Amino acid sequence: MHIVMLVISVLGAGAGLIWWLGRAAEGARNVADAAGELRNLPRKHRFTSKSRKQGIEIIDDSREAATLLLLTVARESGEVTVEQKREISRQMQAHFSMDPEEAGDMLHQISWLSANSAVPSNVLGRMMDVLRRYVGKDELSDLHDMMSRVARAEGEPTRAQRDFMNEFQRRAGLI
Repeated sequence: MHIVMLVISVLGAGAGLIWWLGRAAEGARNVADAAGELRNLPRKHRFTSKSRKQGIEIIDDSREAATLLLLTVARESGEVTVEQKREISRQMQAHFSMDPEEAGDMLHQISWLSANSAVPSNVLGRMMDVLRRYVGKDELSDLHDMMSRVARAEGEPTRAQRDFMNEFQRRAGLI
């Protein structure tokens, strides 16, 4: 009888040990999950802050801002032509060190994001805020040259294109 009690005690102790080890493993998983949540918190915060925005409000990169300004110059002449898109892509490849596929993808993304941005002065104001954080006067001057090339892709720039580029120069402190 005492052997049966000893076996039951050993089995009970083993079951208790297994139960406590399971709880310890669960606790370790919870600690690891919490550490992962803390590590991803900055990324999650950036996503949350961007997810509340829409359209051009989510643009927070100097290359994207510059691409949008190039696209806006092209739009100032009416519908954006194939030649204007080619010129924008060439400028992006030359100045942003992009391959043709990257430039095409970014141009497509910016076109989609800015489809409802009808007022060029609003676009310019928002993009100048982004550009001022990341680039200096030399880069802004280069961007003006890029805009001029895009405006000339279909011939002489229109009055609206010249006005937009002049306003860009004024806001950029180039004149």
